Amino acid sequence: MSSIDVSIVNNVVAVMIDNRYSGFSDIPKELNGCDESVFIEAVSDSIKAAVTDAKEKMRPKNGETYYVPHPFSKSMYSSQEWAGDSIDRRVEERGLMFKTKEEAIEAAKKMLEVVK
Repeated sequence: MSSIDVSIVNNVVAVMIDNRYSGFSDIPKELNGCDESVFIEAVSDSIKAAVTDAKEKMRPKNGETYYVPHPFSKSMYSSQEWAGDSIDRRVEERGLMFKTKEEAIEAAKKMLEVVK
């Protein structure tokens, strides 16, 4: 992950990861007006839950296709089916997994710009 944006509106925590994946979690309303440290802990827990929600949306389901930038190929991308193996997890950890081929192509173009 390169960036996480957090907002809280009306007791709902919203996070946006890498400007692509969003997650949400409620802060229990009964905590309004309670001890400050209890409320802060509840907000922290809600942020963690919202990040988890967003991360779950990022990862493909078994057999689902994802796209990887390949700046050296003619198409500038390749597609893979998620199996959850070490290669899939490495691609995910390195931020090279995309839901669309257009996103993978854009990433490949950015890679080429770095080396020019």
